[in-house]
Amino acid sequence: MRTDNPPRLSSRFTPHRRLAGGALLLALLFACSPTEDTDRPPPSGGQDAGSSFTCADACEKVVETCRIPPLDVAACTNACNEAPEAERNLECVRTSTCGELKDGKCAVDVQEPFTCADACEKAVETCRIPPLDVAACTNFCKGLPESERNLECMRTSTCEELKGGKCAPACTPSCQDKVCGDDGCGGSCGSCASGSTCVDGQCQSTCPEGSSSQGGLCVCDPGYIRGEDCSGCVPDPENDGCPAHASRVNGQCACDKGYMLNESGCGCVPLPRCTDLYRCAYKHVHYADGSGVSYNEFTWLDPVQAHESAYQACMVRERNGKVSTVPPEQRCVFQSCTNVFSESSCAGANLFTCRYKHQHYADGSGITYIEKTSSSLMTSQQDAYNTCVNYQMYGTLTELPPQEACKLMECRVSG
Repeated sequence: MRTDNPPRLSSRFTPHRRLAGGALLLALLFACSPTEDTDRPPPSGGQDAGSSFTCADACEKVVETCRIPPLDVAACTNACNEAPEAERNLECVRTSTCGELKDGKCAVDVQEPFTCADACEKAVETCRIPPLDVAACTNFCKGLPESERNLECMRTSTCEELKGGKCAPACTPSCQDKVCGDDGCGGSCGSCASGSTCVDGQCQSTCPEGSSSQGGLCVCDPGYIRGEDCSGCVPDPENDGCPAHASRVNGQCACDKGYMLNESGCGCVPLPRCTDLYRCAYKHVHYADGSGVSYNEFTWLDPVQAHESAYQACMVRERNGKVSTVPPEQRCVFQSCTNVFSESSCAGANLFTCRYKHQHYADGSGITYIEKTSSSLMTSQQDAYNTCVNYQMYGTLTELPPQEACKLMECRVSG
């Protein structure tokens, strides 16, 4: 007669069922006959019944008398014989009542071997520790020496402990003959500067042909100069470090007469015709009574820029070290914007002068005017600006930002 609560069976007699802690419940649970509720008395004759109670006896009781499935005496006997003697509990089975056996009195908790697959399943699926790939984790674990797998640590540790690296295998970083890349333990042997990349532990240049990495930047090799668009390096035509149509002046590259810097600043292009130059003028009135009159002119390659620059220079014009307080519409009165020269009269006019006002201190003092002249209008303006920004007074640079320290006053044709 079957009971409402069937007895628990040894995991050796049923498919293995993993518990939360990773152990298997292995038990030999045998019951007495359903008609019996008391212990079977020992046999008479003085012989110790326990010494002759075998796995076959226990399984015969379980299967044939108590009808505990699976109903296979041979399979039960084989499993019992294979179990360690300490786990058979034959004496417990022999002396326990049916009810006690059904309640698990003779159950034995043992642990199934904890494998790499078990450890990785726990780390990945239970603890969600990246990289989230059980197969890759298992292969990595199997590739470790057995002493480094730390499986018992993995079995008994909490997720928090595992995430903190408690059971991580010991790893010795290896950077021999390497200046960059992985050290084999998740760390780094170093990184490569800009312009190079790590290949097999060595930094290799990624700079274009004709250049190499220096200080994290791609620098043109000897015999090469930057291309006219500032990208890449091209052969140096004169081997002087200057682009075509340029030569060294006071140690610096300057466009030759009749040429000016292109928009990228890395090449020289022919100057525009004089008819492409515009001069705009503003009348400056310094005082409210109409006195203190002067004129601001500005020459540039297009009328819009010339007009705006002339107006801005007029607005900041000073007299006796002070800017006018007259309202803008009365202070600066537009005069004209015209072509600087006609085609016939400007031949050979290739010199340009740009002027900046340098203010060294925040209180408005330390005023100096800086001019630069060049055959290129853009070069003159850029040289004057750079000199203004780097101007030193009493051996120190200004603490003002460039837009406050340097004001463009004029650019004009000067020769």
